[in-house]
Formats: sequence, structure tokens, C-alpha cells
Amino acid sequence: MTATAGTADDATLSTGQVAELCGVSKSTVRRAAMAGQLKAWHTPGHHLRFQRSACDEFMRSLGRIEANGA
Repeated sequence: MTATAGTADDATLSTGQVAELCGVSKSTVRRAAMAGQLKAWHTPGHHLRFQRSACDEFMRSLGRIEANGA
């Protein structure tokens, strides 16, 4: 599955892309998804996928970005 053709806010991201964007390890991303701290879904091949907006929410919870997106 690749990124969707819409805006950056609705882009579909892989575990590795989220880890890089958030500045955390892939295992941290997987743990956050399993704990419900980061919204995700599984592809038919059992790979995790994330919406960019969910990634932004996760970064806010980590204190990495301000609520206004700065």
C-alpha cells in the first residue's frame, strides 16, 4: 500500500515512515499502536498502516509538536 493521492493530512504511512517522522524506533511505534496511543490498522498482509493525522496526534502526545502544528 502506498501513500494516498490526497493531502498530506490523509497520507497513509508505514511503521518505518512514522518512526522516522516522530523520531522514535519502529518498536516504539508498534507498542504505541498496540496500546491505543497511535491509531493504526493492518493491511491484508498484516502490516501496520497509519494516517498522517494520527501521527501528528501521537507527536503532540509526546510533546514533539505544539497543538497549533508548530
